[in-house]
Amino acid sequence: MSQLISHTPTWVFVVFFTLLVLGYVQTKERNIKVRTVFILPIAMIIFSFFGVYSVFGVTTLTMGLWIIGLIITFILGVKLAYPKLVLFSKPDNKLTVPGSWAPLFL
Repeated sequence: MSQLISHTPTWVFVVFFTLLVLGYVQTKERNIKVRTVFILPIAMIIFSFFGVYSVFGVTTLTMGLWIIGLIITFILGVKLAYPKLVLFSKPDNKLTVPGSWAPLFL
């Protein structure tokens, strides 16, 4: 076990503790700008596209299936995961997001 930890690159621990801190921050209610909400989903879409591109290349089949998966994921996200406790402040253009322990556990 000690060899496993001693041979683990330092950046792995940095990423792990950064994710722990970010998960803990999300346990508290916070106000965030609307455009901030879109950063992670857009980044994940870009990483997903490059993952498919690097493995399968750009063909009609792979891009078609990727787009179908993107549409299905979007529909499921809107239907199932839309948080009903989020409040929008129009004058500040900010969202009040309730805290949740789920991101920390994930």
